[in-house]
Amino acid sequence: MKDYARRFENLNQHPRFLSLRVLTLLDQMNDKFIAEKPSEAEIYREELEEIMNPQILNNADVVHYMQAVYSRGAAYYFRTGRKTQAKNILESGLRYAPDSYELKSKLDALR
Repeated sequence: MKDYARRFENLNQHPRFLSLRVLTLLDQMNDKFIAEKPSEAEIYREELEEIMNPQILNNADVVHYMQAVYSRGAAYYFRTGRKTQAKNILESGLRYAPDSYELKSKLDALR
């Protein structure tokens, strides 16, 4: 999808394409955390955060899935003793979903 976004720049203005791209990146990120490959998950997170914009955050499905994936990442980091990374991913998720009870409560538990 990244290749299409580069080759067909006008797609980057289309809300459905952007949502699909974000959901795909979230799915990849989720799979890497499940597979216990956090460095690969972080590559997808970096790409995801580069393309995030308010238009995408109007899609409730994107926001809901984002909360779940960022929460999974935080749980992985916490479980493996990396509290700083857990805190960082939760704070990052809250930039996109500031009202997320799930992310807020996990962040509060880490403090």
